[in-house]
Amino acid sequence: MCGGRAQFKIMRTAYDPLPTAFSRPFQQLVSCLLRADPDDRPTCQELLQLPYVRKHLQMLMGQAVARGEDGARDTVVESDLLRAMP
Repeated sequence: MCGGRAQFKIMRTAYDPLPTAFSRPFQQLVSCLLRADPDDRPTCQELLQLPYVRKHLQMLMGQAVARGEDGARDTVVESDLLRAMP
């Protein structure tokens, strides 16, 4: 789908729902990201507070460290910060 068409569908909230193969938390995440009014969408800080996002972000950071990716050790510090967030 062309970016312009996608933007138009979001603005009209006329997009198709995600297939049920996706988890309910993921469907809810996408739904809140596609809200028509940008002021109603979560901020980056709010997204980082969502349990679904935190869980997957920490998992990805752990995998990067395990693979020894460049900069992954720096990411561990960020992961520790995420765990410390209320």
